[in-house]
Amino acid sequence: MSRRLALLARGSRSPAWAEGFAPLVAAVEAVHGPGAVSLCFLEGFDPDLVAIAAEAARDGVEELRILPLFWSGGGHVMRDVPAMVERAAAAAAEAAQVAGRPAPVLTLLPTVGEQPGVHAAVAALVAAGLQSLGSADMAEPGCR
Repeated sequence: MSRRLALLARGSRSPAWAEGFAPLVAAVEAVHGPGAVSLCFLEGFDPDLVAIAAEAARDGVEELRILPLFWSGGGHVMRDVPAMVERAAAAAAEAAQVAGRPAPVLTLLPTVGEQPGVHAAVAALVAAGLQSLGSADMAEPGCR
């Protein structure tokens, strides 16, 4: 089965904000190959999930898994994300019909903060930060 992962981030008014996701996309593609993952946004940036779902349909992707890059299931995740997934499914169905392909199945995953192991990984980073208090090991340039 042909699958693709859509990383769905909130968006921001700052163009520099989105740059932080490039290493994540690159790391996934290094393991799973180019095109295995697409970054999309709920608001403020392009592409949105609707465009990514239509692209996946044109590419013949059978399942588009959507991973919301949110810590927990607050307002955006409860209201805005499901509404966008619904619009994305309609756009994918339309694009698939034009391309003469079956529409991909869109699967909404739990938020990144609800994924197994995420809290333990962040806790390890926090613990490392606490252990290195007073040293510059964990600090980014300009944040000291």
